[in-house]
Formats: sequence, C-alpha cells, structure tokens
Amino acid sequence: MLLDHYLEIAWNVSESSYQWVEINGENMWSSGQFRNGSQNLHVELARTGNHTICIFAWDSTAIEGVVDPNLSERCIEVNLPEETYWPTLDAPWNNTHVNKSRVWVNLTLGPDQSYQWWHDGLNGSKYVVENGSVTVPIDLNLGENILIFHLDALEKTFVYELVAELDQTPPELVVESPQDGHATYHSIANVNGFCEYGLMVFVNVSGIISQGNCSEAGTFSIEANLPVIEGEWYLITFQIDLAGNRAVDIRTIVTDKTAPSANVIWSQTECDRKPTAPAWGTPEDADCFVKVDLSILSQDVVEWSIVIQNGGVDVFSQVGTGNDFDGMQPKSFDAQGVPGEWSATIDLIDAADNRQRL
Repeated sequence: MLLDHYLEIAWNVSESSYQWVEINGENMWSSGQFRNGSQNLHVELARTGNHTICIFAWDSTAIEGVVDPNLSERCIEVNLPEETYWPTLDAPWNNTHVNKSRVWVNLTLGPDQSYQWWHDGLNGSKYVVENGSVTVPIDLNLGENILIFHLDALEKTFVYELVAELDQTPPELVVESPQDGHATYHSIANVNGFCEYGLMVFVNVSGIISQGNCSEAGTFSIEANLPVIEGEWYLITFQIDLAGNRAVDIRTIVTDKTAPSANVIWSQTECDRKPTAPAWGTPEDADCFVKVDLSILSQDVVEWSIVIQNGGVDVFSQVGTGNDFDGMQPKSFDAQGVPGEWSATIDLIDAADNRQRL
C-alpha cells in the first residue's frame, strides 16, 4: 500500500546484465549497457489503483542467431489508494444569501495536488497549500456570485460550482402603531405597520415573542403579548431576511392596570340666613355657596371632569386635561344653590384608559 504517488524502486543484480524497468507494461527505464550491482529509480505514478512493477535483466551469454541470453524477471504488485487523493471543499455559505462581502472556502487536497478557481468567469488568486490544506478568501459582489473550483486528484479533477447571493439591504419595516410611550391596561398590544413580503415579523416585549406574516400587500398586524407586571417596557419589532439583514424598530410601551386616584373635599358650604316669611305666600330659599377642592394624585391622568349637583340638578360642570393641575396642588370649584342635597362627581381617565369615578 503506497502513501503517495512518488515511487522509489531499488534492486540489485549479481552479474553484468542489460536491465530495464516496466510499470504496467510500459517501459520506464533501461540501462543502455551492461552493468551490475545496486540500482534505484524514482518514478511518479500518474494514476491511483493497482500497479505492476517488473524488473528485467539478461546476461551476456547470447550468441546471435544461436543462443538467446538468460533472462531474469521479478515483478511486484502495489496499490495507491484512490481515497488518498479525494479532495474536500467546505463552503457553508453555498446556495445561501449572505450579508458579509467576504467569505472563505476551505480545501483539503491529496499529496502535492493543486487547484484552480474562477469568480464570475475571472481567474482567482492562488494561495499556498500547507500540509494538504488551504483557505481561500473570496470577496463577493452584490447580487449573485458564481464560483468554479477545480481540485486536482492525480488522474482526476473534481469540479465544484458554488453560488452565493450578497444582500446588504435590510428589510423595509415601518411600525405605525402603537405610538412610542403608548400606555394600556390590556394584556396585548396591536402592532401594525408595513413590512417586506415573504418574511415573518417578530415583536419582542421583555422576552415575550409574538410573530405574524407579512401580507402580499406588505402590511402586518400582530397582537403582541405584554408582561403582566405593570411598568415601562421596550417593544421591539423586527424582520430578518435570508441574508441575515435585520430591520428593527424600538419604542416603549407602558402597562398600567391601576385606576387613577384623586382627593376631593368640601372646603366650604355656607348658606345665608333664611329670609323672614312674608304675611302671605311662600318664603324664598336661602342662598347657598359651596366650594370643592380637587387634588389629582396620579401623574398619568389625561382627562378629568367634575359635576356639582344641587337637588339632583347640575349647577356646575367642567372638563379638562391632566396639564391643568400642577402636581398634587388642589384646584377649587365654586357653585351656588339652595339648601338641600349637594353632590360632586369626579371622573378620571389615565393614559392607559383606566377610569375612576369619585
């Protein structure tokens, strides 16, 4: 069993003779004259497989036309395994989309074998083979790239065709809703926008992943699950194309299930002295004056309203926004009426649409 295609043949002849060497029936060497002693020959085999090596020698006893020379022949069989020269080519990116312009091809070759390669029809640079291995760097062009590799394996050539698509453009992703900083008391958020058809759209909120398809119209609508714990979270929407390019949208969303609160007190309730009853007819009611102090305790109130009633009849009403209040500083609201039952109703709505009535 041979390790490579370099063959050294050594032999010894005990008397002067004419000698020659044949490999697989083909004459590879002859002495040209009579000689004796030790000989050696270096031969490079041109193929793998089984080989027959024969050494011939005839002496000088021949008489022309009468006696032939004595002939000595010695043959041996050797094998050069084909597997020793089988090359390998490793290119994990073959038949894929990539977003990096440089890729590598790793080659292993048989003993003293070479290679050639072409990139889109142009000759590629050769790199030194060390211990039967070589790594070839390739700078891709945008779009489709076709690469051809020829790897020598003694009498054979292995041909590899590689294809790679270089794409460095991220998907087109636009998130239209919810708005950045959106607050909600729901356990889901409807995420809508525009996307690149054929790619999935993913939404990540604190590690909770929701996903949906991009329609043929290039739009998406995903019900994204939200954490059960109240707080402010990053809502990350993204698409990844076949080349690994990412389009990412990052915004915040607030989960709030706590109703807004406020403090309401009657700070003044006064009525004038009741008028003296006339000699005839019904006496007039006394005039009453009330004041309600309202303090909003929640910072995320976006809308409020107050209604003051006297005897079931609205005598004062007002609506406003959270910006009307300076922190928890109270605002006063006045109303006039008559003695009897008075009530004040306050409605609050926060940014998450939680509601509270006091």
